[in-house]
Amino acid sequence: MYLDKLNKWLILAANLGVIAGIILLAIELQQNNELLAAQARSERIDARKQNYEIILENEDLRQTFINQAFGGQSSEEEILATAYQAISMINYEHLWQEYEAGLLTLKDLNIEPRIRAWANDSGGRRTRWEILKPNFHPDFVVWMEENIIDP
Repeated sequence: MYLDKLNKWLILAANLGVIAGIILLAIELQQNNELLAAQARSERIDARKQNYEIILENEDLRQTFINQAFGGQSSEEEILATAYQAISMINYEHLWQEYEAGLLTLKDLNIEPRIRAWANDSGGRRTRWEILKPNFHPDFVVWMEENIIDP
């Protein structure tokens, strides 16, 4: 009788251990999925930035871009500034996506210096934003305009 009760308790403890192990495995899988999703977002961001980095690095391509996109009317400096701003905005959109996913806090976004930079802008940054914003997620565009550009 005593051994029968002991055996039942041991079986119960073993079953609880199995359940606890399954729960821990599920938690680890969830964390791994979140990490893989963050890595995939980062790789997409890198791919988008490479398009603009090529323009920054290759003078011949930059001139071709000026001629095709602007009919030769834009200055090389404006193209470089637009490419630089595009890369900056792509990086910031990535941070915003991580914030929206709950992986960063509002403090991590460091918005105060960005608000000041937009407030002190003489117009070039806003003009480039109007050119670039169709390339960004619509929710990011709304968030930028409500929180950074015209808070």
